[in-house]
Amino acid sequence: MSNPTLQAEQRSDTGKGVARKLRAAGRMPAVAYGGSAAAQNLTINPEQILGLKRGPLGWNQPVSIDVDGGDNVELAMLQAVDKHPITGQLLHADFVRVDAKQAVVVAVPLRVEGTAPGVAMGGRLNQQLRALKVSCLPSDIPEGIAVDVSKLNIGDRVLLSEVVLPSGVTALIDDQPLVILVGRRGARQEEEVEEAAEDAEEGASEESGE
Repeated sequence: MSNPTLQAEQRSDTGKGVARKLRAAGRMPAVAYGGSAAAQNLTINPEQILGLKRGPLGWNQPVSIDVDGGDNVELAMLQAVDKHPITGQLLHADFVRVDAKQAVVVAVPLRVEGTAPGVAMGGRLNQQLRALKVSCLPSDIPEGIAVDVSKLNIGDRVLLSEVVLPSGVTALIDDQPLVILVGRRGARQEEEVEEAAEDAEEGASEESGE
């Protein structure tokens, strides 16, 4: 699937006053940097940024940028988006240029799949890890990582080591944290999670020979 192309204009003027005028006109300042080229100050329609967020990859979506009055950006990813703390209005966007043949680091959501039998028996599903930082090529960024709970009974858990990662995707975490626990209703959630996490740490230590 091809990456979307954003439309932007090269911007020479900078400063708070310029940024306010851009936002009043329905535009927003942005910058593209990284790689061997110099940083580019840009102007962009914030609706394009919001459109990325609504897409399947969200703000992990690689993009191309056609720049009116400047050099086009072949491939880039959103590095940061500044928002107004009260209104939520988008204020500024940072794009970092990336190489299609070099791995990038992104946080990918963990998505529960299936229905745990333990929940049907009155248990409670607690998801402790909701996103995972991974490394992969821009073309291999997954929409999400599935966590199958269809065989979990009360007291069962899923550790990160049990989650199947898509091909070409590597988790950037050394330990094996608790991802999901099916606990008992009426029990204190904090105690159950703490006990399961301690068991997971002990199991990881035994496997590593510590």
